[in-house]
Order: sequence, then C-alpha cells, then structure tokens
Amino acid sequence: MKKYVFLLIFWISCWQAYAQNRYNYFTIGGQFNSMNYFGDLNPTTNLLSTNLEFTRPNFGFTASYKATPRFSFRANLLWGRLRGDDFKSANPNDAQGAFYRYTRNLHFRNDILEFSVGGMWDFVPNSRRFYRRKNIIPYIFGSVAVFYHNPKAKVHPGYAGPEAGKWVALRPLRTEGQGKEGYEKMYSPVQIAIPFGAGVKFKLADRIDLAFEAGLRLTFTDYLDDVSAFYPDPNDLDSDLARAMSNRSAEPTAAVSGEARDIPLITNSLGFITITPQNGTPYSSARGYGQAKDIRGKSNNDFYLVTGFHINYIFAIKRYRPFVPKEK
Repeated sequence: MKKYVFLLIFWISCWQAYAQNRYNYFTIGGQFNSMNYFGDLNPTTNLLSTNLEFTRPNFGFTASYKATPRFSFRANLLWGRLRGDDFKSANPNDAQGAFYRYTRNLHFRNDILEFSVGGMWDFVPNSRRFYRRKNIIPYIFGSVAVFYHNPKAKVHPGYAGPEAGKWVALRPLRTEGQGKEGYEKMYSPVQIAIPFGAGVKFKLADRIDLAFEAGLRLTFTDYLDDVSAFYPDPNDLDSDLARAMSNRSAEPTAAVSGEARDIPLITNSLGFITITPQNGTPYSSARGYGQAKDIRGKSNNDFYLVTGFHINYIFAIKRYRPFVPKEK
C-alpha cells in the first residue's frame, strides 16, 4: 500500500512540475473588431457575398492559458451588431436575382452577445520563458461558442400604428409563421456557433502582445436576419404589424434611410395586388410576394465574420528576474 501511495505522490509531483513549465502563463486582454454578416440579405447569391457598408464594430474581452510550447486554451466574451438591408445591397437593375431581393425590401439589425471557449495553436513554439518568445507568431484557432441574438427591424414611418418609425423585435411577430402548425418551429434566441480562423501575434514588450485576427462563426440557424424560406399565409399571422414586417414589398420608401424606392420599376415588372386578410386590414403587395409559399429566403444557415485587433497582457506563473550583466 505504501508503495502505491509513494507512486501517487511521485506522479502528482511530476504533474505539478510539468504544469509549471517555463512556458506556462496566463493572458488577459481586450479586443476591438469589426463584424460582417453573410445570409439571405447578401448583395448577391454568392455565399461569401457581403455588404461592407454594413460593417459594424465589435468589442470584447479575452483570457488564455498557455499549456504547451504551441497550444493555449482561450475564452472570449464579445458583443457586436450585424446589419443587412435589401434596399442598400440589392441592385434593382440586376435581372439575375438582385431585383427580387430589392423588391423584397427586408432589413434587420441584430446585436450579438457571444461567449466562446477553445484553443490556439502557434506555428512558432516557445519552450522558454514568456519574455523569450518570438517577435512574430502566426497561429490558428478553433472553439465552440454560445451566443444570444435578437433580430429587429424598423417599422415604416407610414405604418398606421404606434410602432411607426420604431425598431421592433421580429421573433415575437413570427414573420414566417414560426412556431405555428404547418410551419417551422420557433427559433431560439440562444444559439451555438463554431468560431475558427487565424491570426498573428506581435511582441510589443515583455508582457504585451498585439494580435490581428480574423475568424468565421458558423451557426446552426437561418434566422440571424429573421429570413429563411417562405412567406406564410397572411391569415396565419397574428396582427397587422406582423404582416407589415413580413411583407415590405410595397413600401414607397426605405424604412431606415427614408430614400425613395423605384416603385415604377416594380410596377412595370411585376405589378401590385391587394391582399385582404380575414383578421386584419387590406394592404398592397408586389405580385409574387407575401402569400403562402411565396419564396422569402434561401434556407441556408447564416454566418458572420469577426476581424480585428487584440491587446493582451501576460501574467507569468513564476516570478523571474531579468538578466543583468555583471560589471567588470
């Protein structure tokens, strides 16, 4: 029995010695990033298409632990906003598909609060103390994230209701019938994402690194923009506001910018019809929009890109004394 106790103590001692290798250290820091959205309100049908006009800031905190000469554990907490708008992104004169999105005339903004944990792998290892690390270290990273989102859109100023001109949450309106019988289930405001990407760290001082990093967030939802597949039957929507936010094809001006839309072009190409729901007020719609099974989106999951700068401060596990040459 004593032999096993001795071996256990020996193993623990070795593990502690390993865990306190010279290259182990903690960092904390801040981030200033940009965010870009990829989804149903892209400028083109290309999956990687995005509108740089809607680049928005992203801020965050980060902490890491360097576990091996190459590998570090890392956690991030980020906040930022995504934006998209058919009126700004879709070219009405593009008959290959952008005209459809211009006529659709949807927009959104979505504030994202993201927490992630994962790892970083350095291309340049450092087996010595932190202050002897290389001046430039490229790296890759991958993680798992949980994020909260709440897509909103601005009600057109001409809407006959108290919400006119205000930003309202879209999820409670069930703009595609989500959660109702015969439709997709209601999407959750809490979602999972897979962040991954690459960066490069620059040594500014013994304890300070500056990093530039770019990372995609693959999500498992198509509702970052509240747009997914088809328009619902107008009679299945609960209110005039829900119908107004679901089908915006007849709005004479862009709700966000106030600029005039090319209604004559839509009239000549498609024409307009009047939709009279059983439980609400009649309203105008472009032909082919706003009725059951009319196409509203592409049913592909949305994703977003976070790109920016990190500033990190190193906390060494062991104290050290810088080398001072002896005087001769």
